[in-house]
Amino acid sequence: MHWWHVEKMPPIDNNNMTQEVEQKPAEQAREAKPKPTKVTKPFEKIYKEMSAEIPKEHYILIERDDVTLTGYPGQIVLDRLNEIIGLDGWYTDEKILYQELVGGNWVVAMLVKLVISNPKDDKVAIRHGYGAQYATRVEDAFGGAFTNGLKRAARQLGIGKELYYTKYDEDIQTAKVKEEKENIPEEAIALEEKLNKAENVEQLMSLEAKVKAVNGVAVQKVLLKKFNNRKIELSK
Repeated sequence: MHWWHVEKMPPIDNNNMTQEVEQKPAEQAREAKPKPTKVTKPFEKIYKEMSAEIPKEHYILIERDDVTLTGYPGQIVLDRLNEIIGLDGWYTDEKILYQELVGGNWVVAMLVKLVISNPKDDKVAIRHGYGAQYATRVEDAFGGAFTNGLKRAARQLGIGKELYYTKYDEDIQTAKVKEEKENIPEEAIALEEKLNKAENVEQLMSLEAKVKAVNGVAVQKVLLKKFNNRKIELSK
């Protein structure tokens, strides 16, 4: 779908040019001046169409640390660009900022430039977006970095903007925050009290085996931290 329309000048007959200028100098001068390219679809309309909310059935859940996030597939950006701008009305250019193999996985960061242009490559609008991805397969790392950057650039055209309001985080909605509460057993609470009451290093060291035998990684981590801090205090 094209949204540029260029009005072309009629061909000029060089043999009759002098005669035509003599007969109609003012009209001939107007015809000789190239007319500007006209964008038939206003940017306001493009932005409005791009800004249509993404259907919730296309949302995808993402687990990041202890937060559940809601995002959307990058294919939505490609579909809207093709349907609203046109297949020959846009293109991207990428610049790799960082790539490295870290711990058996690939880390890639890139800058994606989204260019909206007419079929003759006359640039109309340019938007940029940064993206990064950490993945085992190098192609997944590059693909993910590109998608992230493209979505951030497309947001400036209105695509997915509803996910950037105050109740959302970056380009993905914060759906909920998990509050993991460890069930602290009574024996662990009693052991913590003994650590606090230890009067010397010898008494404290007698509790070390019990601290290391506590069930639950989170609980054991807290008690070990308490144990080490008390050991420093009693050693002064």
